Amino acid sequence: MENLLQRNPNVNVVYSMNEPSGRGAYAAIKSRGLASNITMGSIDGGCEGVRDVAAGQFAVTVMQFPRKMAIEGVDAGVAYAATGAKPSGFHNTGSAVITDRPLAGIESQNTTWGLKKLLGIRSVQ
Repeated sequence: MENLLQRNPNVNVVYSMNEPSGRGAYAAIKSRGLASNITMGSIDGGCEGVRDVAAGQFAVTVMQFPRKMAIEGVDAGVAYAATGAKPSGFHNTGSAVITDRPLAGIESQNTTWGLKKLLGIRSVQ
């Protein structure tokens, strides 16, 4: 991020491949006094990332559901062991856009929902 900002200080949007790299990018952006000029987004939707959205460091994160990924992976392995049926194709385990600044036309949830989902509170679907 530091190299990018040296080459082009007019960057206005950054989307990181995961939240830890996003936090590093944010640190570089903040150290140059550009945090209010650049919109940050990321993917993972972990506790720290959702908290980064709540704190205003990221505008958005995309929450994934690793528990569901693991369950479907184990189920596929068990089915293969039992029947020889190999898994194939894409298996959508879901995702959710987490933001406290929703945009029209983009389905999203807020950070309160995201944190409840992460912490396993049953009242959240």
